[in-house]
Amino acid sequence: MPDWALAGPEAAPAVARLWARATARRDGRPLPAGPGPDLLDAVRRRLGRPGAVVLLGWSGGELVACGVGTRRGPADDAELSLVAVAPERWGAGLGGRVLRRLEEELARAGYRRGALQVLAANRAAVRLYEAAGWRRLPGELPPHRDGPQLAYAKDPLTGAAQPAAPVTAR
Repeated sequence: MPDWALAGPEAAPAVARLWARATARRDGRPLPAGPGPDLLDAVRRRLGRPGAVVLLGWSGGELVACGVGTRRGPADDAELSLVAVAPERWGAGLGGRVLRRLEEELARAGYRRGALQVLAANRAAVRLYEAAGWRRLPGELPPHRDGPQLAYAKDPLTGAAQPAAPVTAR
């Protein structure tokens, strides 16, 4: 079980590294040495948004899971993104844990509803969101460079875990 921590924009390099590794494995590409500068800049911007909730899961000094929630529309709506698990930890239930914990932290931060987008081809993530009570929204989303996407929503976001400790990125 990872140690959960909340962070801010300083976590961008670690989050971008994990995201780059997880998406490379998902897409069947070799694992990269690190994130490209465009990805790092995009992650920094997302983590620096007002009201962002950045959840990190650490194990043995290694970032093994992460997820981000940012304000979307009304003040109590959150958009979830950058939900990722280290590829070597896939299949151990960590995806469900990070999603539940992120929902809890977002609810604690005052968010009531959540929305997210996922690649339609990412069947593992689709199963995860649906098993966690996320409802698929009708309609088509604008094309994404990696393929068609699906939209999901959850209302309300709920949770009862102890708050994650605020720390800086390791």
